[in-house]
Amino acid sequence: GFAQRVLEAIVARSGVADPLMVRGQLMSGVTGNVTMQTNKAMWQLAEAARNDPQVADAILHGPDDDLAASVAAVPGGSAFASRLGAFLAEHGHRETHMDIATPTWGEDPGQVLRFVRSYLASRDATDPADQERAAAARRADVEREVRAGLDRSTVDRCIIRRLFGAALGAADDLAAHRDTMHYHWTAAFPVIRAMMREVGARLARAGALDGADDAFLLEIAELERLVEDPRPSKDLIARRRRAWEADRYGPWPVEIRYGDEVFEELPPRDAAAGRELRGIPGSPGVARGRVRIVRVPEAFGALREGDVLVAPLTNPVWTPLFAVAAAVVTDAGGILSHGARVARGDGIPAVMGVGDATTVLRDGEMVTVDGSRGTVVPDEG
Repeated sequence: GFAQRVLEAIVARSGVADPLMVRGQLMSGVTGNVTMQTNKAMWQLAEAARNDPQVADAILHGPDDDLAASVAAVPGGSAFASRLGAFLAEHGHRETHMDIATPTWGEDPGQVLRFVRSYLASRDATDPADQERAAAARRADVEREVRAGLDRSTVDRCIIRRLFGAALGAADDLAAHRDTMHYHWTAAFPVIRAMMREVGARLARAGALDGADDAFLLEIAELERLVEDPRPSKDLIARRRRAWEADRYGPWPVEIRYGDEVFEELPPRDAAAGRELRGIPGSPGVARGRVRIVRVPEAFGALREGDVLVAPLTNPVWTPLFAVAAAVVTDAGGILSHGARVARGDGIPAVMGVGDATTVLRDGEMVTVDGSRGTVVPDEG
């Protein structure tokens, strides 16, 4: 965050024509992001499917509940299944929900194949590697522009240019490592899930739970007590499940402080601005497209090529959708959130932290997203 603020001040000092756009482009095209690497590997998986019409047809039209088996059953499916297995051996610990209670990609490969389906269904979707290279080229151009602007005075040339290089390098390194932390931390998910489900299965055999996955609705201390004294807890599980169903679609607290949920109070909208929404500039550029509101990963399939993805928030495993979307708008997040960083890597506009985009915007309406200025403007009428 400090490096980003230094960059913002130096860009304004350099005298470039559009500081907001240049600031966003300087934070784009950063290579070495593990989420982008995963997305590129998934794209290669989609290309392998595209080259085999029977495999591609099975992915596009197979049943969601057993997609992997349907693909493996067609001629050529075993070769593709081997490629999918290699992908999952490296990235299978990833999670569509950032929640220990939900299956990882390795447990449910259908999650990966549904992303592949989105790539196959989009005729003009862009290879993430090409998007990354284009963003890096734009970044190099504006970096030269800023450096040229800092050549106008001795102080800028001798001191500020050096500070600019240091801030840019720090922003590069830290932006790439933000996702690296998440990627390696979630490598523990498959192990922890296996342990939790084994405990749950034993408690189910003892009559305390209905099934192995009920263990995820208990606190650790409650599980420990049940292991020692496996008394029936099905009423408690039923109450927790009802609460989870009620809460899963929000609204969500901005933080939980000492067990108390703290909700954000959104400021009243400016009547003069009409239906224009304002948020945090996340990734530069302007795009126009049809709103597609996606609140949960189960709705990923609703996104179509050229849509504006509107979501409460995104986590790293949402980002394969960015190759299909024209732009991204989120209720939560900022310029350093993973959605903003990957949008910059993909070269698509993003506006973050709007607050209520998923409730104010209407599914299917046309909007113009300006990721440099942080605005989302619905068409009139």
